[in-house]
Amino acid sequence: MIPSRIQDELGLPRISRGAKWVIGLCVLVVYGALALNRSTGIPSLVEKWRQIRTLTEENAELARANKAQKEHIQRFKDTPAEQQQEIRKNLRMQRKGEKMFILPPPTVPLPNQ
Repeated sequence: MIPSRIQDELGLPRISRGAKWVIGLCVLVVYGALALNRSTGIPSLVEKWRQIRTLTEENAELARANKAQKEHIQRFKDTPAEQQQEIRKNLRMQRKGEKMFILPPPTVPLPNQ
């Protein structure tokens, strides 16, 4: 701050206290606007929010899939018949004396499916 005696000698006009506050506030607003519009400002913040939203949705989907797999495994533990059916279906295993016919997948979609 320049002392008033020097301001008078240099012929500079005196600035009131209110005007100094307004000037200071304007400088802060301009600085804030410039800081927020840089690549690390608002655009970066919006991008981070989008990433958080995407990862949250992905996490929820993985949690649902994990729960479904746990229920699937629990059903196998509880019912041996379902376990045997899954073994026969996926591993193509069979018991002694059983016959298995392996057909190729249909090339034309069947009606009503």
